Amino acid sequence: MKHLFFLFFLGLYSVHLACWGQRDQIVTQAGQEIRCKILEESPSRFTYVYLDPTGKVKQSQIFKSLVKSFAYQVYSDDLSKDKIFQGPKKETEVSRYEVAKAKPAAVPKPPRKLKPLPPEKPVLPTQKVEEYNYKGWQLGFRGGLANYTAPLQGLSETSLPYYENLARGYTIGTEFHYFPTKFLGLGLIATATQSQARGTNVQYYNGFSNNFMVNDLETTRRFVFVGPSVQFRHILDPKAMVYTRLSGGRFFQQDAGFYAITPYQGIGQNWAGSAAVGFDFLLGKTDRKSGLALNLEASYHYAQQKQLDYGEGLQSLPSPVDLNHFSITLGFKWIQYPKKQAQ
Repeated sequence: MKHLFFLFFLGLYSVHLACWGQRDQIVTQAGQEIRCKILEESPSRFTYVYLDPTGKVKQSQIFKSLVKSFAYQVYSDDLSKDKIFQGPKKETEVSRYEVAKAKPAAVPKPPRKLKPLPPEKPVLPTQKVEEYNYKGWQLGFRGGLANYTAPLQGLSETSLPYYENLARGYTIGTEFHYFPTKFLGLGLIATATQSQARGTNVQYYNGFSNNFMVNDLETTRRFVFVGPSVQFRHILDPKAMVYTRLSGGRFFQQDAGFYAITPYQGIGQNWAGSAAVGFDFLLGKTDRKSGLALNLEASYHYAQQKQLDYGEGLQSLPSPVDLNHFSITLGFKWIQYPKKQAQ
């Protein structure tokens, strides 16, 4: 009997618990109404207790981001008199979210006075520029070393040093070209080469006797070439360019010195040809009308002397004097070209 009375009163207590408490309400974003007792409200969540369908008291939490609205003391009666539901009453019975919505919007502050922006500069249309437009004239000067390419085989031990020294010399040159286009130039060139040699018991050709002789000999050889030229140029970038030059013209030769102690002089001239390759590098800015360029050039002259005048008129030589020579020079050019112009 005691067990039956205990079970009876336990059931009455559960029904009593299910019928009291839970006066607050939480409405979720999905529209679900939760009758509960809100125990604690934090900045991010609610802690509450409620009765489940079986009548058991359970505690739970819900994030405020999932709550649409909430209110205290919505219901006038209690469903449960459990101690957990007997917390102090809240100050307000109205949803804080609803109160926030009911507040009138704050009057915005008047904007601060801003300084006026400066007027925008007009945007100019984009202009295309013709690059590497180096038309115009150029004037160059250069100097370097030259070497005659005549073979020196079959000479005696005393003659070989003399002719080796005579084969090596110094050269200078100048040029003037006009470029109607940036690739092609027409103009004139002039080069001069000089070498000296001295030797004893040298076997040499004597133009007076028209015979080879042996004697002490001292010679200064001068070679001058003048002629028109055509130059083909290729632009690598705004400051660098390479070129090839071809020229044909007249050369003048003069050999002067001593046979032992007897002075002599032989002069002559003939047609010759010249070819060169070179490199120009601009040292100044490319937006000016002219600028200085560093020049490096390698050239070759083809020249054969068939007649010499030793003071008694031109005499044909038994064999032509080979005056072919190769030279390497370094110099400067003053290059004129217009400013880059928009197309």
